[in-house]
Amino acid sequence: MTNLSRRFLVAALAFAAAGAGPAAFLSGVAHASPLYTVAFDDPDAAHSAYYSAISTDLTAAGADWAQHLAGSGTIDVQVRFAAIPTANGTSAASAYVGQDGATAVYDQGAAAKLRTGVDANGAAPDAIITIGDSYLQNQLWFDSQPTAGGPVPSGKIDAFSVFLHELGHVFGFNGFRDPTTGQLPGAYESTFDRFVTVRPDGIYFTGEHALAAYGGPVPLTAGNYTHLGNASPGTGSDLIGDLMNGVSFWYGYRYEISPLDLAVMSDIGVPLVPDANGLSGPVLADAAAPSPAVAAIPEPPTLTLLLAAIAALTMIARSGGGSGLRPLARGARIG
Repeated sequence: MTNLSRRFLVAALAFAAAGAGPAAFLSGVAHASPLYTVAFDDPDAAHSAYYSAISTDLTAAGADWAQHLAGSGTIDVQVRFAAIPTANGTSAASAYVGQDGATAVYDQGAAAKLRTGVDANGAAPDAIITIGDSYLQNQLWFDSQPTAGGPVPSGKIDAFSVFLHELGHVFGFNGFRDPTTGQLPGAYESTFDRFVTVRPDGIYFTGEHALAAYGGPVPLTAGNYTHLGNASPGTGSDLIGDLMNGVSFWYGYRYEISPLDLAVMSDIGVPLVPDANGLSGPVLADAAAPSPAVAAIPEPPTLTLLLAAIAALTMIARSGGGSGLRPLARGARIG
């Protein structure tokens, strides 16, 4: 049997007000209503028993992000399954947006689609989320009513929170830098990379809105830099409760998009509704989790990411660097 692809369409919220442009050289955002579809790339429909539950929680996570996102277009998400420890997510392509001196800057394809209405990779999926087989079967808990805010069972990871986290990578928390040293591989960077600073005591995000929201440079996870925070006594141990932390995901806990997450998105040019640009209030409204039991952050291992990056760059080299696919920003590895 060929790969099975089933689609579910969810309409997100509509936004009427116009707001300020997110980043200096990213402009022309149309404030409209992003839509999401979910499809499955699943040979022989081996995971079909989970399709409905995945679609429910993933589209709910998309609608949650849509409360903050502006822009036009439909974000087509493809779900895959693999023998990986947890889960990972990324935009399927990147889009060139300008120069930072001699360095070319690339946006996540999904964010660029919302901002410009142009689909960087045509009919192909805009985002890919891969779920580990064992993770799916043994650790994830699917909420049949994710918007109701019910309790997550102890000993289980909230699938809604996992998808919320992965969509954070799809839209912005992604880059090309070496995950450990923070160094760029060449004269190109992602919009997230553009605000990363490497210091002797660690790697930090230094966008203007994030600085204001956190009260200073935001510590990024050592060895996992497209995430926030580090385990104590490292810098940013107060960020372990953040949705986009790179240390651990708590069992029995539902994560939320934080003001700091939105501040980062605003800095890197992800189109946000006006309220999200007027960032105020506590950085982490729900930083304290009740009796946290920890699990691995839902991201792929380094080797997988490295191979994906090499494959992407090889594709670009073969294409002669034309106007097709741009370098793919790699996701962050497991913490």
